Amino acid sequence: MLHRNGAYGYPSWKQIANRYHPLVRNMRVSNTMSTIDPKTERAVTRRKSGYLGYEWNPSPANLSNIFGSDKTSLRKPTVTTDRSVLSYREPAIVQRYAPLKLQVDMEISGKMQSVIIDASYSNEKSHFTNSKLDDNLNLHNYGESGADLVLESLSDGTLVGDLKSIKYSETVYPKSNQYLSY
Repeated sequence: MLHRNGAYGYPSWKQIANRYHPLVRNMRVSNTMSTIDPKTERAVTRRKSGYLGYEWNPSPANLSNIFGSDKTSLRKPTVTTDRSVLSYREPAIVQRYAPLKLQVDMEISGKMQSVIIDASYSNEKSHFTNSKLDDNLNLHNYGESGADLVLESLSDGTLVGDLKSIKYSETVYPKSNQYLSY
């Protein structure tokens, strides 16, 4: 009985927290994310066929409208699927991007000193390792990163100093899926 939803049956907190569902547990173990293909979403497919949704009759419903008459009860319902699911494997950890290193000469306590500023850049610009997943979720909004803010404050004079060098590094090998469970 405890394996079948426990002693309390299926309470509302278990209905909302689906982390115990076998499908969700399997997806978490295999680092899989699933989304609906945007090309097959109902709004897109209904626009093509001209059917945009339900149209309700303003008159009150009767039992024959709800359950069908005797003539329509022999008719078999047609079941169609107008959506498809895409699955993507994503690593749990990505160690591909290093912080942007900015070397700035600044005046500190009356002396010119070289200061190295580490600011996050690519970690805030990238979302998923799979670019198709980014496209399907419309994740193209690249906000300002820490490095953007530092460079902007250097250019507008908020932060006074001379920018001497910028060092950007990114791991190319080994591949970024080294943390996938197989």
